[in-house]
Amino acid sequence: PTQISVTQVERLVRDPYAIYAEKILGLRPLPQLGRFAGARDRGISFHMVFEQFIDEIASDVPGNAAEILMDTAERVLAAQTPWKTERRMWLGRLGRVAESFVAQERQRREIASPHLREVSAQLRLSELARDIRLVCKADRIDCDADGAIAIYDYKSSLPSDKQVRLFSKQLHLEANLAIKGGFADLGRARTKHMELI
Repeated sequence: PTQISVTQVERLVRDPYAIYAEKILGLRPLPQLGRFAGARDRGISFHMVFEQFIDEIASDVPGNAAEILMDTAERVLAAQTPWKTERRMWLGRLGRVAESFVAQERQRREIASPHLREVSAQLRLSELARDIRLVCKADRIDCDADGAIAIYDYKSSLPSDKQVRLFSKQLHLEANLAIKGGFADLGRARTKHMELI
C-alpha cells in the first residue's frame, strides 16, 4: 500500500495478510444478513457522546458535569442508535462511569486545555524502501500555555498492557506525527501526554 493509517499499523503487526487482502487484493467482507449492534457501533456512539460532551464543557468542567454527560448521551444515542435494548444498556454503562470520567476530565484539564477534535494528520515516510504516507485522525488534542500537546483517543474498551506494549502504537505514532509537523493545524509540536480514554 502507498498509504496506511496509524490504527492499521496494529493490524499490520498482528496480521500482515489482513492488510494485504484489504489494500492490495481489495477484498471486503460481505455485509451481515440482519443488522445487530456490535462493539464497533458502541465505540462510534460513545465517541460521539464524548465529543459532544467536551464541546459543551469546553471552557470549564462544572459541578453538574456528570449530569450534562448523561443528558448528552441520551440525546446522542436517541439520534444515532436504532437498537433500543442496546441504547438502554449503553446508557447504563455510561452511567456507571460518568462520575469517574468527569473526575478524570478535571485531571486532564490540569495538563492542557481542549484544543482540536477529529483533526487529521499525514506524513510521508521516505526512509523506507518506497514512500508510504502515514495518516491519522486524532480524536482529541489538548494544548497547554507553552504549546505542548496532550493526545487522547476514545476507546469503548481498553487494550491490555501487553497489547499496548506489543501492538497498540496508535498514540505513539500520532505523537511522532505531531513532532514532525504532520498536523497542519499545529505545526511541529511537543507531546507531553498521551492517553487512551
